[in-house]
Amino acid sequence: MNLNSLKKKIATYQSTKKVTKAMQNIASVKVTKLKHKTLLTKANLKHIVELISLSQALEPSQSYHIIFGPKKGLCGGMSRKILSELVIKKESTIIVAELPLAKLISERGQKILACYTELNDESFPIIDIYNQIIKLDNINITITFPCIINHVYSLNNIEFGYINSPKDKISLYSNLEHAYYETRLCEETKRIEAMQAASDNCQSLLDSTKLKYFKTRQAKITAEILEISNQ
Repeated sequence: MNLNSLKKKIATYQSTKKVTKAMQNIASVKVTKLKHKTLLTKANLKHIVELISLSQALEPSQSYHIIFGPKKGLCGGMSRKILSELVIKKESTIIVAELPLAKLISERGQKILACYTELNDESFPIIDIYNQIIKLDNINITITFPCIINHVYSLNNIEFGYINSPKDKISLYSNLEHAYYETRLCEETKRIEAMQAASDNCQSLLDSTKLKYFKTRQAKITAEILEISNQ
């Protein structure tokens, strides 16, 4: 490999490392904000005395499974990790937020009633999901979402009955909000880890390529000196 090719590789690795570090810093800022929002949603849930509705004593007319996943990639294959652990009852009506996970579930052959995506930071899908569910009555709801507990990833399931009562509406919204922010926090945390791993890999490749560059350059200089000496 000639010196010009090695120079280009070194420049590429240096540029890539700058990008991964920038993405890691952005994710870190988001994690700080999301931790605060997640704590608030947990506090809201504590104010709900009974998360499981009295409708559980009745036979639910239908089951709804609401699944939260990352809204974009570069977060350590999080969508596929969720899919590998996801268990959906055959009779469940599926609602998904966000798009990457919805595509994978569709590829698995399962039909999705609706897929909600976050258009911007002010417009999040829980409002649309909430508006869809509150029209129903006497149903069983399962909310699945990822979270990070003590730096360890896990997939959570919250299951409760819904009979369209004021208490159930509060419970539904609070659980959706909690699941949403836990998912966002998990996504950004996994993105920090993925970008750190990418940065470390770039540094490793950069070090090895620089070493190869210096050896190649030194060999070229030595060859030129020998050529001059032999003249």
